[in-house]
Amino acid sequence: LTQRLRSRYGNAFGVVLLQQRIGSPFAEERIALSLRPGAKAVIREVALMAGQSPVILARSIIPHETVQYADPRLSRLGDQPLGEILFTHPELGRSTLEWSRVTLRAPWEAQSVMGRRSLYTLSQSFPLLVAEFFLPELLKEKA
Repeated sequence: LTQRLRSRYGNAFGVVLLQQRIGSPFAEERIALSLRPGAKAVIREVALMAGQSPVILARSIIPHETVQYADPRLSRLGDQPLGEILFTHPELGRSTLEWSRVTLRAPWEAQSVMGRRSLYTLSQSFPLLVAEFFLPELLKEKA
């Protein structure tokens, strides 16, 4: 996805870190990752940008064990795209892909957007969850 956005928007593509912290995932995220109650993970929320306009909102949940196995830099990415570290990993596989329509809350202007959630594993044992929400700006014709 990052490569496609870079190809489409060129130097106007960027990542804005909205939040990154160690915390407890939502219950459905914990279940999807097979984590025990109270388990902590890196929770990262970003906006993928085309210039000053967000085109995708993303939320990643990376359990501590996955960070340690894959690359400790995953816990301090800042404005760097997750894909630049993770998706070059030779043992990465996607085990599930779910699509859903969701309603975003303020401050986002979009009422209802499509989203997808992917469960990835590294070496078939270390999971991470990535949810992406596609904003209407993404569907506009590129000028």
